[in-house]
Amino acid sequence: MSYSKKTANYNLPQWEPNDKPSMRDYNEAFTAVDSQLTNKVNVGYGLGEAASDISNQDWLTVMAKNAGGWYCGSNVTNAPTVVGGGVGWYTFILNPLTSESDKYQTCIAISLYYKRIYFGTRYNSTWSGWKELATAEPLQELAIPFATEYKSAGESTYFKSQDKVVSLNIDCMRKDAGDIISGSIIATLPEGYRPSRNIMCICLARELSGNTSNYGHAYIRLDGSVEVYFPSTIKRLYFNATFLAK
Repeated sequence: MSYSKKTANYNLPQWEPNDKPSMRDYNEAFTAVDSQLTNKVNVGYGLGEAASDISNQDWLTVMAKNAGGWYCGSNVTNAPTVVGGGVGWYTFILNPLTSESDKYQTCIAISLYYKRIYFGTRYNSTWSGWKELATAEPLQELAIPFATEYKSAGESTYFKSQDKVVSLNIDCMRKDAGDIISGSIIATLPEGYRPSRNIMCICLARELSGNTSNYGHAYIRLDGSVEVYFPSTIKRLYFNATFLAK
């Protein structure tokens, strides 16, 4: 041994001014450096390199090889399917099995076109299927799309959460300030905001001025139409509803 000291982390040689370095020690030191660098790359499971292209392959077959890594590809069988979009290009990140007794794997798939993220697990060869992770897109509050003869008399808006829950608030009257006829369709919600089943809710109805009030009910139909019913002549109505969109 031609050196008198070693580095603290990887025991690499450190020569003093009076030491006479040998080629053998020198080569062994570089071999150790090479090995450590290789291990550092492997810890990332390929994330520091180009992703492996698995286009037109089966993702479950890739998982069954028990090798973690970074993958990408299009037309991958058993990849997530985006509603209304199809398969397209995905990036996959998969952890390897740490031992023969550890049969649990996790993976993430990212849709490059539709900007969606999915999570899945494999335990003892049983695949969980993909579950989409919730996004954090801000809620967009929209104005109620009233029928031609109606308008908002106050705050009339609706929005949909990322888990497809629609909430709407209606305060409306006729544009000509006339009577609202029982059985009228006052608005129609657009596709994507329509209920998964017919919804009925209680609404408050009253004259345009004064405190005389009555109660009626509103139906929100599968086609998005908002239909109102009440027992007396009214000029203004209020209600809110929350439901799951289809």
